[in-house]
Amino acid sequence: MDAYQYSKLTPGIGAIRLILLQPSDDLEAEIQCSMFTTTLRECEEDIAEHYVALSYVWGNQVERNTIIIDGKPMSITASLDCALRHVREDRRILRVWADGVCINQEDTEEKNQQVRQMDLVYSTANHTVIF
Repeated sequence: MDAYQYSKLTPGIGAIRLILLQPSDDLEAEIQCSMFTTTLRECEEDIAEHYVALSYVWGNQVERNTIIIDGKPMSITASLDCALRHVREDRRILRVWADGVCINQEDTEEKNQQVRQMDLVYSTANHTVIF
């Protein structure tokens, strides 16, 4: 199966990706989600667009797990996998921003731009979970 491929973010300040983390009452169940792009302004103005920002320790880069995004596998750190499993809800889809998934770590230009707006990402979030 082909790995998940990022689409380019719209140039300009405020563009971000969020994942829609699918619910599960089984901590061990595969993590499934979809990803979409939005802007911080849209998230701030529309109460339905609120999201949870996830702050976690990246941990060992060698220890990796796979999640499914839009039907495609993506490799993430074991620590992010663990954090997503613990914030996932039993019955409802959760909008989440987590840098290891929502920022294309292979695109230096995007990564630099996203890091410059991280303070806005966290301050716009409805909740920040420190894991």
